[in-house]
Amino acid sequence: MTAAVVLLLALPGCVKATNYLDPSGPRFGAVVAPATPVAPTELRVVTYNLQWGKDVPGAIRLLQTEPALRDADIILLQEMEEGGVAAVATALGMSWVYYPSAIHPQAGQNFGNAILSRWTLLDDRKLILPRPSKANDTRRSAVIATIEVAGTRIRVYAVHLATVIAVGGAGQEEQMRAIVEDAATSPDPVLVAGDLNSDSIGRMLMAEGYDWITREVGTTTRIFSVDHVFLKGWPTRTTATAGAVAVADPPSDHRPVWAVIRREGPIVTGGSPPR
Repeated sequence: MTAAVVLLLALPGCVKATNYLDPSGPRFGAVVAPATPVAPTELRVVTYNLQWGKDVPGAIRLLQTEPALRDADIILLQEMEEGGVAAVATALGMSWVYYPSAIHPQAGQNFGNAILSRWTLLDDRKLILPRPSKANDTRRSAVIATIEVAGTRIRVYAVHLATVIAVGGAGQEEQMRAIVEDAATSPDPVLVAGDLNSDSIGRMLMAEGYDWITREVGTTTRIFSVDHVFLKGWPTRTTATAGAVAVADPPSDHRPVWAVIRREGPIVTGGSPPR
């Protein structure tokens, strides 16, 4: 999100958001039958804030042609409405689920996060986060789904925290705490990814035992590093590479961030929640 939009959100008298406070919806999604699954030893994850979804065709071209982004297994999108998510997922041949948080007063359309996957999507839901925006009452939420292939299950959280101007640093921490507490119930590995609107709150996830896969990717907006990927619960024999893609004519004010997570041999997950 640009600095101008952030300042606008901070102005008094802004139009209030229409929030979706029902955890079960609205819900949008579609299922694409996966190819014959093979237990994976490598996972390619992309997180991308598409800035109100204003250039979906440009984002699709980038996701299809940029080598670091192409053939992703999981894509997390932020600042989206359902039509844009459907267009991206259809172009890439992926299953998807999307829950808007609100009708955003600046965008004038649904606003929320989506999970796209080449694998089976299970048990999707929305987690409404605490602390509405002080400027326009917008509520944020995380979209959650379990992704399964060949006996491997991963609980995925697509997140977009509020800005520090909207809720303060304590509010951002409260929103992330709600996600961490929900994720603690998972019997499977947990992937948390998205736009944190903070370059420091990742330390909170590290303190909870998460690996900060993208910590060294550098700036993901003009001057800040706010788009990140975290992982908890995979075997210790795991390596990862990550980066942020810069392009000459970007479709968003955020760079897409990618991470490739590798491990020695496939695993079958399940059992006690991670501690």
